[in-house]
Amino acid sequence: MIENTKQDTIEILKKMREVPKLYKGKELIVSFVNKAGFRGCESEELNLPLGATIRDFLKILPLNDFFYIYAKDEFVEKILDLPKGAKVTAKVKMLFGIYQDAVFTEDGPIRRRTPSSGLLIVDFVDVQSQAGT
Repeated sequence: MIENTKQDTIEILKKMREVPKLYKGKELIVSFVNKAGFRGCESEELNLPLGATIRDFLKILPLNDFFYIYAKDEFVEKILDLPKGAKVTAKVKMLFGIYQDAVFTEDGPIRRRTPSSGLLIVDFVDVQSQAGT
């Protein structure tokens, strides 16, 4: 089992925000409050399956910063069944990829490459039905 302190989590996530590629694949334990806002998404750049992936933009506790939290396959139904306000502690894997698209200008298309990152739920450690209880 992965054991990281709150301070470890804060430091790792701050570093991931700056250089996400270096932390791709690293696992850690995080906590967040379910806002019941998970929706389907397209995340091919993160190698997540189309039609079987959901995400939400949630605050990581106790960090005062938000990350995309992803769930795929068997975790989709589990996270969708959680009550709004549930405090979730989960083992997550850090994701990184490059999203490519084009912007059309008067001079023609310009190719853009944008970094994409997030946290993929790989296991639930604890779920409390309401945050703080």
